[in-house]
Amino acid sequence: MSRAITVSYSHARQARLVLAVMAALVGLGCWAAHASAYIYWGNPDGGAIGRAKLDGAGIRGRFISALNHPFGVAVDAHYIYWTNYVAGTIERANLNGSGVDSTFITGANGPTAIALGRNGAYIYWTNSYPDEIGRANYNGTGAVQNFITGANNPSSVAVNLNYIYWTNPASGTIGRANLDGTGVDQSFIAGANEPEGVVPGVNGAYIYWTNNQGGTIGRANYDGTGVDQSFITGAFNPSGLAVSDDYIYWTDNAHLRRHHRPGRRISPSIARADLDGADPDQRFIALHPYGAFTLALSP
Repeated sequence: MSRAITVSYSHARQARLVLAVMAALVGLGCWAAHASAYIYWGNPDGGAIGRAKLDGAGIRGRFISALNHPFGVAVDAHYIYWTNYVAGTIERANLNGSGVDSTFITGANGPTAIALGRNGAYIYWTNSYPDEIGRANYNGTGAVQNFITGANNPSSVAVNLNYIYWTNPASGTIGRANLDGTGVDQSFIAGANEPEGVVPGVNGAYIYWTNNQGGTIGRANYDGTGVDQSFITGAFNPSGLAVSDDYIYWTDNAHLRRHHRPGRRISPSIARADLDGADPDQRFIALHPYGAFTLALSP
């Protein structure tokens, strides 16, 4: 039997529109992780970024605090990055949480997700209300807010060595483009149920996404074939998503649904399953009462 680990937060409910974009899953979720790596999550209502070891130990619910609506989170070997939905900025801090730079990239429009290019050249983010994907150089210069246009309320972005992926929750699709922004396909994968998080697997074989309203994790082959919208079932409003060498992680915003026992509420959590979808643990890390709407794994 798995052990639930509890983190406490003060409670505030965001509007449904905000929830739809809160789940910005981060591109670094697809990077391979080692034994000493961490899992990070964004807590926009509580104004903090949390952190724990990949085995669920060492939880720090307010690893970086006093932030303004940190939605998307990404991590590399030197920095932690996050999006500030309200201020329209991409922010950054050292790995130990010090040196917060609240104006690392400015001029975004409701940014909800952030991804770091695997080649270390660019940073990508979603602009939720102009329906665009933004891009900047890795040092924060050369920001282009409309690098990719035509998305439909994009809430997540992920990058691998070949493509950029994003979710279109309003149209139920996963979008894809070449790294230079060409070859845009807004319906690369269709038939999802309000997809929020998306991430390519570490071995390049599969693509995973969360079906927020379907309560499932979807999976398809790398070329978009073999779509399985119910690869993992039993989730509660899953949003953020990350994949390591061994596990799939997702956020369960269960405070929006009731347990089968009348009047009992299930608290939000970070869930985990094996890469083949087996042995899902919906209560891997329990978060009271806030949900973790984004996830990132350190490289």
